[in-house]
Amino acid sequence: MAAELATATYLVSEPFDLAVKSLRKVLADANLKLAGELDMSSRIRKRLLIGIAPCRVIFVTAAQAAFEELGADPRAAALTPLHIVVSARGPQTEIH
Repeated sequence: MAAELATATYLVSEPFDLAVKSLRKVLADANLKLAGELDMSSRIRKRLLIGIAPCRVIFVTAAQAAFEELGADPRAAALTPLHIVVSARGPQTEIH
C-alpha cells in the first residue's frame, strides 16, 4: 500500500505579504473564518535572536453556515481548526 501525503504544498508566484492577503480573501470567500494566526518567524526572532524568512501558521475553521450549506455534521467541527503554514521562499511563497 503506497503512502499518501497528508499535506498539500502550493508554490505561489507572489511575495509573502501579498500571498497572505490573497489567502485570507480566498478563505473568507469560501465561507471559512480565521480562528487565529501565529507569526512563527517573529517568535523565533524574539526568543532565539535568529533571523529567518517570514512564516505564519493560520488557523482556519468553517463558519456555521458552511456546515449547513454542505449538510455536514456539525460534530465535524471537532476536527478544526485546520492549520495552514505560509512561508516565504525568495520572491515566491509556499503554502502547506
